[in-house]
Amino acid sequence: MKVVGATNWVRQGHEHFKEAADGKCPYCQQILPDNFESDFASCFDEQYQRDIDALVQFKEDYACDMLGFVEVLKGNLEGEVYPKLDLTEYRDKLALLEQAVNINFQRIAEKIKEPSSIIQMEDVKALRTELNDIMVAFNKLIDQNNEVVSAKTAKEAECKRMVWELLAFMLKDEVALYHNSLKALEGEISALISKLNADRHGARTLQTEITDLNGRIVSTLPTISDINNRLRDSGFQGFYLQENAAQPGTYTIIRENGEPADNLSEGERNFIAFLYFYHNVRGG
Repeated sequence: MKVVGATNWVRQGHEHFKEAADGKCPYCQQILPDNFESDFASCFDEQYQRDIDALVQFKEDYACDMLGFVEVLKGNLEGEVYPKLDLTEYRDKLALLEQAVNINFQRIAEKIKEPSSIIQMEDVKALRTELNDIMVAFNKLIDQNNEVVSAKTAKEAECKRMVWELLAFMLKDEVALYHNSLKALEGEISALISKLNADRHGARTLQTEITDLNGRIVSTLPTISDINNRLRDSGFQGFYLQENAAQPGTYTIIRENGEPADNLSEGERNFIAFLYFYHNVRGG
């Protein structure tokens, strides 16, 4: 059997037909000798059986390890998965791994059936490494998201800052133009305010000169101006004196709207009369 390489063939035939052979050779139908089973067993040494047992145990261990590993990887796809993860590559690699594992199961079974045959196992190490790398990348993305969630307040402030920085960068030319225009306008406003203050000062100076000059000439204007000032200081409002254009040297009483004040109260008339008397006494 060993010379012609028929050990596996003989062992399998014996396992399948020994019960139904009824003490005869299942092929030539000759009566088997009484010591056939012991002689047959002697053809297979203890090392051979240990190797067969080791193959069977290896198949069980391989099934336990790899099927458990594949189920764990499948479990990652169940339930809620972080929506930003692209699982296409993960699913493809997992399908290839499961296919390779199933092929290896078949080849181990063939090896047990024909121990003398040589089999080539599918390499699953590379696929496991690639799947592990994918999961490491997934976990990194999930950890980054968890860090953002746990630091929500700080990240919101950082996001607002980055948005404003982006807007400032995009609008820097417009902002610079605005600041330059604002600076120019503020300079113009400052110049106008200075000019206005100078003009007011000049107006006050001119008014002082006018009052002084009016006091040096014989005219009704100084008296009109003084009476109007005293009316205003005394709380009388709504009318004032002006020179009568139709009759120089005399006065007329005018309302704020420019119409003649015909209906003065007795108190108003008496106060104007008092002021007129006062200026007459002064010789104005």
